[in-house]
Amino acid sequence: MKNKNLSKTGFIATALALSLLAAPSMANETDEKRAKWREHVQKFDRDGDGQLNDAERQALRESRRAKMLEKFDTDGDGQLNETERQALKESRRAKMLEKFDTDGDGQLSDREKQAARTAYSKYRDKREDVRDRREDIRDQREDRRDSAREFEPGTPKARWDRREDFRDRREDIYDRREDAHDRREDTRDPKPRVAGNQ
Repeated sequence: MKNKNLSKTGFIATALALSLLAAPSMANETDEKRAKWREHVQKFDRDGDGQLNDAERQALRESRRAKMLEKFDTDGDGQLNETERQALKESRRAKMLEKFDTDGDGQLSDREKQAARTAYSKYRDKREDVRDRREDIRDQREDRRDSAREFEPGTPKARWDRREDFRDRREDIYDRREDAHDRREDTRDPKPRVAGNQ
């Protein structure tokens, strides 16, 4: 029983040590990605709002495509043929091995493949979240624009609202006049005066 507890403790301590060793490299990787993204924003943010809109993102994608073609399009025709595509795949495979081949044997074991799949699925989920948030922001902007247009002078909604406001004000004036008339009636002497009896 004592040996089992020691082996569990040893296993936990080893796992903790490995995770602590891996944490700085993961933190460095995210810091590098953030720094690279800031560079992209600084370079492609034309309107200076600190974010990339659709046109700016398209410019970023075109820039990345141009770099890829510059690197792998050996015949210079602006497209990748079969051999150039193969070179691109090999480059991506080398990057994947560099990132996930922890034992350094030049191949991805099942555990390393699973780690790669997990990392890719997290990346994909994060991208989908970003895309959803971007769509929500776009929808909110459209809603604000539509509601602003709705109340612009000259639109049917604005004219209708002005008409309703006018009617409400007119009714308020009539109500106040009636109230004033009723108060005047209440303050008058209820007994009629007869001429000659003074």
